[in-house]
Amino acid sequence: DQSRYHPASLMKVPLMIAWLKMAEANPGALEQYLDYKLDDSKLPKGQYFKSASIEDDKKYTVHDLIFYMIANSDNRATYALQQFADVKMASMMFNELGLPPLKLEDPNYLLSASEYSTFIKAIFNSTFNSPEYSEYAAEMMANSTFKEGFAKGFPAGTKMWHKFGEWSFAGKPEELHQSGVVFIGKEPYILTVMTRGKGLDNLAKIIEMVSKRVYSSTMKFS
Repeated sequence: DQSRYHPASLMKVPLMIAWLKMAEANPGALEQYLDYKLDDSKLPKGQYFKSASIEDDKKYTVHDLIFYMIANSDNRATYALQQFADVKMASMMFNELGLPPLKLEDPNYLLSASEYSTFIKAIFNSTFNSPEYSEYAAEMMANSTFKEGFAKGFPAGTKMWHKFGEWSFAGKPEELHQSGVVFIGKEPYILTVMTRGKGLDNLAKIIEMVSKRVYSSTMKFS
């Protein structure tokens, strides 16, 4: 199925990948503090699945901001990192991975599940970042605070690293997606589920149901 969706917060993963590529060329980049400016008026409105966010009166390193962006899907941390990201680096990454040209300002930029999975494969296979930084990326995603979808669909304690994304716009069907690597037994599986419909809670249950079916099917052939 090559249906395309709004990747929404799933795009925080390629932003992390681009920052880690910058860090490879500039040792110590993850420990530096950025002189960013926050403007909540420029952030997406109505985030449904929320977690902890960076605060106005505190300073954060790039590492801290990446953690908040990936583990908590924090839009404020994302906005801070975007201000200093190498856009040419990000565009080069999309080109190297064979994805549609990156258009940061285009609200209708769409990707299919198979296209988005390219980012997960790049982390898993260390095809864009070094093994050290690819492992760092997976570790950030393993700290996700999102407890729906995969977390409920696979047995408790299942090792995984993943990211979710939600999208909503007045008068349009909502979207909820999740993508990452799930270890069933000792075998890693890349799984990307993209959904569109009414009610983000309902869409989370669909991802949960798909996860259960994937686990059941995999166990039958293990």
